[in-house]
Amino acid sequence: MSSRPESLTELHLDTDDSVFAKEVKQDTTALLHDTAEIKMDTEDILAEIARLRVLITNRSMDRDSNFLLNRYLDELTSFSGSVSGDAVDFSAPSRPR
Repeated sequence: MSSRPESLTELHLDTDDSVFAKEVKQDTTALLHDTAEIKMDTEDILAEIARLRVLITNRSMDRDSNFLLNRYLDELTSFSGSVSGDAVDFSAPSRPR
């Protein structure tokens, strides 16, 4: 009679493991979906930053304002890149300031 409670306990643990594994899989799927959406949103943000850079370059502004706006956009781009895993390095000047 001692084997019966063990088998019921094992059956209960197996059921719990199965339910837990299913929940983990659902959570993982949701995380992967959310991550993909965040990456798409980040790409949209980076595209908007690029559009703003063109506007800044095409407008005649005083040099200090232009520098500050470009610096701010650099920081936004760097932060967005770090969120999406596409880090951007601005150590080499590639744009006129």
